[in-house]
Amino acid sequence: MIPTKIKLTLTLALALSLCFVSRDIFTARAEKPKGDDKPAKSKKEVGDTICGSVKELDAAKNKLTITVQTGKGKEREDKTIDLDKDVKVTLHDVTSKDKPAPEGKVADLIPGTQVSAQFDAAGKTVVAIDASGPGLHGHVKAVDGSKNSITIAHKGEAGLTEETVTLAEGAKILLSDGLNKNDPPKEGTLANLTEGTTVHMQLSVDRKRALSVFPQGKSYHGTLKGIDSGNNTITITVKEDAQVVDKTFTLAKNARTDGNAAAGVRVNVRLSVFDENTAVHVQVVE
Repeated sequence: MIPTKIKLTLTLALALSLCFVSRDIFTARAEKPKGDDKPAKSKKEVGDTICGSVKELDAAKNKLTITVQTGKGKEREDKTIDLDKDVKVTLHDVTSKDKPAPEGKVADLIPGTQVSAQFDAAGKTVVAIDASGPGLHGHVKAVDGSKNSITIAHKGEAGLTEETVTLAEGAKILLSDGLNKNDPPKEGTLANLTEGTTVHMQLSVDRKRALSVFPQGKSYHGTLKGIDSGNNTITITVKEDAQVVDKTFTLAKNARTDGNAAAGVRVNVRLSVFDENTAVHVQVVE
């Protein structure tokens, strides 16, 4: 299971990256083309940008309600914005920066879609929207190589549910333990997605395709027995097959430890996606 902190980080990173990318795009749209000798227009041809998650679309009234972050914490609020009748919707349904993002329509903005909305210079109506699908967290239930699809079990609004998603053309399975941000992820294959593997997927706006897949190493939940700094190992006591057993793992060179890892405390230990005998993250459960 992906720790909540990692889930939030991935979600916020997606929203923020979409917002920053959109601002760059909007700025470029407003810049004067090279070689244009016409008098420069006002520097602010467009208004501010607002980022959030779609809550509701009222197509009849051309209004969109989005949930936005109000501060540094988890506080959120809903904002209803007016859409220009000719609002341009761009879908970030691409697997590479080299591919142009397709144009969409207002009806594509279903609840949960991450959006970056650009207001006009007067700040009254939204003239352009960049949209991307949400992330999906869960465990692999099945993989169908012939259909290039993955079935994921995850927590939905009605409890545990299963969903089958097809890999988009050019979608990559990226392997990384996240220990060194300077190390690029390694590209994997469907063979890396065995049953039970925890994954994070970036979905398309219509939720039907996966644009990228990030597998996570297996996690163990148990009681810390001890850390051997000399041998650089960690031992935890867990329940396995109705028995209580000790599990010993090698600690990765840059393994993260969150909390006071003293003997007897409850811990979550996440293993490397490359090596099931190596622990990359130890999190003390308060």
